[in-house]
Amino acid sequence: MSKLAYLSLGSNIGDREANLVSAITILGNYAEIENITSASFYETEPLYTTDQPAFLNTVISLETSFTAFQLLDVVHDTETLLGRTKDREKNAPRTIDIDILCLDDVFIETEELT
Repeated sequence: MSKLAYLSLGSNIGDREANLVSAITILGNYAEIENITSASFYETEPLYTTDQPAFLNTVISLETSFTAFQLLDVVHDTETLLGRTKDREKNAPRTIDIDILCLDDVFIETEELT
């Protein structure tokens, strides 16, 4: 059964637009993910740690048969493929940042996923 998901994507290191497009392309290569639609890309100033480059951001919608935890694994794998390390400082510059905003009407609150 397919579920509707929304993800936010951001990048502020390297070719930011290419990083976002690459992330969307990688996600679209999974058989369990279909019908990806992207909002426009927009630039934002960083929050919290402001002495870093501006971000390029977008939000995508997609349909998936993945569970929330499977989707989280795919998100982490995509970030790793695009150069984001697992040992990272909070609010530091990054090639890609992908957050799951929502997945259907699923509510999860664990250490791994909120």
